[in-house]
Amino acid sequence: MDDWVAKYVIEMATGPETNEKTRQSLRAEIEDFARGLAGDNPPPTVQALAVVAALNWFAMRTHEGQHYASLKPGKSVVVRQSEFAQLQIDRSHRRFLQTVKAIATIRRLAVPTLQINLAERQVDVVGGFADSSDRC
Repeated sequence: MDDWVAKYVIEMATGPETNEKTRQSLRAEIEDFARGLAGDNPPPTVQALAVVAALNWFAMRTHEGQHYASLKPGKSVVVRQSEFAQLQIDRSHRRFLQTVKAIATIRRLAVPTLQINLAERQVDVVGGFADSSDRC
């Protein structure tokens, strides 16, 4: 986990006066989300991107929560402030989706390919499926 970024994202969400137990709980939530995105035995690139995606996801949720908290009944909201909040939500959502797309691309490209030539027969194995053809 990127400790430096996680510290500031959590502090942004909770404020500097929040107790350590709450911060640890939020950190565990981010780490669980990153582990879920990375999957079992991820390559280092996927693992790093999963952490980035989890931090983006948490930032997006934080921006959404702050925006909706400002929309309490009977409380007036300046249109520019609401637009800025929506812009923050949109940008963090876009960063999250871009990171998840990068993870999917790496997984798709990481399919092992094996080619075995036995006498005159060539066997191509891609992702666990064998394609056998007669090639010279």
